[in-house]
Amino acid sequence: MTNKGRPSFSFGDFKKWMEEESVMEKASVDGKKVQAAVSAKRLINRVEADQGDITESVRSFVKHGGTVISHDGEYLLIDAGLGTFYCHRRNVR
Repeated sequence: MTNKGRPSFSFGDFKKWMEEESVMEKASVDGKKVQAAVSAKRLINRVEADQGDITESVRSFVKHGGTVISHDGEYLLIDAGLGTFYCHRRNVR
């Protein structure tokens, strides 16, 4: 603590804290159950198929949700039961 009663917090401490938060956030995404945040029509136009029929996969995902298999930056690989697809994380909740 400094003399004025405020905790000392250096740039190095802040940077280390942010790196730890980033690692924790990324590690906690895989395996989570997610739901669609947009309609099926919009989602079909915004996803990229990995396996299976994209239309059936998206319809199943909108109706029942899915599980995040992995992520690459802002994009998630989602298993919808009938197939898998890549989707931006802003399209799911």
